[in-house]
Amino acid sequence: MRILTTLLLLLLVALPAAAQSGDMPPTPFDHLQIAFQVVAHLSRARLHVLAEDYEQAVAAYSQVIALTPDGVLAYRERGTLYAENRNYPAAMADYNRYIDLLPEAPEGYLLRGKLYVRQQDLDAALVDFNQAVALDPAYAPVYLERGLLYRVTGDADSALADYNLYTDLQPDDAEGYFRRADLYLALDDLPAVISDLSQAITFRPDAAVLYLIRGYAQTRLEQYPEGAVDYYQWIKLNRRDTVDMDALESGDRVRITMSFGGFFRVPFMVEAGQKINMVAVTTDGQSDPLLVILDPNGIPLIANDDVSDTDLSAAILDYESPVSGEYTAVIGHARGGWDGPVVIALLLENPRRV
Repeated sequence: MRILTTLLLLLLVALPAAAQSGDMPPTPFDHLQIAFQVVAHLSRARLHVLAEDYEQAVAAYSQVIALTPDGVLAYRERGTLYAENRNYPAAMADYNRYIDLLPEAPEGYLLRGKLYVRQQDLDAALVDFNQAVALDPAYAPVYLERGLLYRVTGDADSALADYNLYTDLQPDDAEGYFRRADLYLALDDLPAVISDLSQAITFRPDAAVLYLIRGYAQTRLEQYPEGAVDYYQWIKLNRRDTVDMDALESGDRVRITMSFGGFFRVPFMVEAGQKINMVAVTTDGQSDPLLVILDPNGIPLIANDDVSDTDLSAAILDYESPVSGEYTAVIGHARGGWDGPVVIALLLENPRRV
């Protein structure tokens, strides 16, 4: 009730003279009626947004604008709806109106800059992002967007500077570390990738993609157990269905059909010192299998995502088993695809005697 009363008071102050009826000056009751209508339309608009009913949400925000043509909130929200639904001219008109009403607010320039990026007008976007920074150097969101713009245009130094500014201003936000890790990955600075993703995971331990990328970086650095733990965590966070399969013996092959969130567990017996060779081969190029091997205690030992940049199949070759027992191969999927047939094959070799 307290929030509603505050909102009504703000609306009463903002209501335009156009809300008057005839030549009679508006009464407090007239203002109150309009304020209640505005609140009702805003509530309906937000419900329509939650229901993903784009047309009705736009109509409700348009009703708010008809009642309060100087209402910044409605232009911002309606503009965002237009942008998300690719009605770029209408979105631009709303963002322009927002900036006209609040020219000293950095948010309007940020929103319009992001819209320019969608339209591939990167020069105009940079002008707006720079204006937002000039208005408020402590306005953190603009550094994420300007950093990404620099990233895609190949200005890595400027991108890194912006991401550093963002993490300084928002040290508890995982997004800044993730964006910076993505840049470090492009620069092939794998220790920095791991450091930033580890920081991001402290704030977003449920964000599966962080583990996938960190697992890739760790595997590239031959940190195989750490990489396997992260790859396995990615699989578990995406798991929807688990299929426990029959045990494989050396020389066996089995065909599975992958789907989103599918999780296959394949046991096999190994003697200590034997070399494990296992592959998960995509046969139609539409799936991206991820292979993790667990020891008899269920601890991830080693994993592989892609055989190469052009082959999405996974392979673990010549891995010497540390102990005897029942191992488990876990097959999930990475981000390259999850629908289609995959063939799993196992070959165990005894170590060569010298």
